Amino acid sequence: MQSFLARGCGDSEDHAVLLCNLLIGFGLDAYVCVGTNGEGSHAWVMQRSQVPSPSGVKKSPKIVFWESLTGAKLEVDNPKVHRFYRQVGCVFNNKSFFANVQSDDRVVNVSWDLEDEYMWKSMNKSLIATLQPANGAGYLMPSHNFDVPNEEKMLEKLLKDKIAGIRRNDGGNLSTNWDS
Repeated sequence: MQSFLARGCGDSEDHAVLLCNLLIGFGLDAYVCVGTNGEGSHAWVMQRSQVPSPSGVKKSPKIVFWESLTGAKLEVDNPKVHRFYRQVGCVFNNKSFFANVQSDDRVVNVSWDLEDEYMWKSMNKSLIATLQPANGAGYLMPSHNFDVPNEEKMLEKLLKDKIAGIRRNDGGNLSTNWDS
C-alpha cells in the first residue's frame, strides 16, 4: 500500500483496496470484488447497507458498486452494471473472504447474500483474524501513537540536512539558508 501511495499510481486492485479501506474507516460494510470487466481482470468495491423496513422485517441489503479507478458508483440494479462488471470470483475485506460458488458468476445474476453458504464459500474468520501484516504494511495509519511534534522536528531536520548536503556537494558548493 505504501509504495502504491508513494508512486501515485496503481492498478484497479490497488485502488480497490484503498477505496475499501477508506469506506471501512467510515464505518461502512465494504468489500473488494475481484472479477472481470470488458477488458479483462478487474477489481472494484461493493458496499452493503441495511435498508430499514417499516414492519421490522429484515430486508436484503442494498448493494452499491464503487468503481475503484474513478470513484463512480452504481446500484446493483442499474442497467449499466453489466457494461462495467462482467464476472465476480471472490470478495474480501479486512475481516472476511468469500469465494463465489454460484453456477452463474455474471455480476448481473449473482446473489449478493454473502451469508448464504450455497452461494458463497467463506473462509474461517478466526483464521483471518490470526493474520498479521508485515511491519504494518497495508495500513494507512500507524498502529501506535507517535509524538507528532518531535517527529515533525526530526523529519524537518533530516530533510534540511539532506538538502543542504546535496547543495553543498552536488550543487557546486552552494550555501543554504532557511527561514522559519
